Amino acid sequence: MTSAVSGRVWEKVKLVLVGLAAVSLAVHAYSWWTAPRGQPAVAGGSAARAVTGDAAVLRREVPGCRSGETVSALMRMLVARDVEAFQKGAAMHEEAGECVAFEKGARVFVTDMAVWQGVAKVRRVGAVTEYWVDSGFLEKVAGTP
Repeated sequence: MTSAVSGRVWEKVKLVLVGLAAVSLAVHAYSWWTAPRGQPAVAGGSAARAVTGDAAVLRREVPGCRSGETVSALMRMLVARDVEAFQKGAAMHEEAGECVAFEKGARVFVTDMAVWQGVAKVRRVGAVTEYWVDSGFLEKVAGTP
């Protein structure tokens, strides 16, 4: 009997946790969507958020990859503070021709955004090829880059 009761309690706890996660995600998305352009939606940011069609510069050296999933995977390594894995992964993808290095201050045009993944597709001024980068490192600039 006690295992049946604890099982039902556990199911209710899981439902509450899932509900809280959904509310948290909705609040964050609403905050991002309603933030005035040019102001960060989340405390701690200071640069104007670049969106599709904007001219932007990269605030640090970052990898740009043909796949948004590859960039996301590399950034997860950095978030985990596994710099060695990040460096190996970036080098491996560069050798395969899937990624390139964007230098700090590189001027780009934002051509697409995958907001939920946290990546943006960019192309260098005068270039045709587009690459995905972590959108957190983009800073909007006025006019053309």
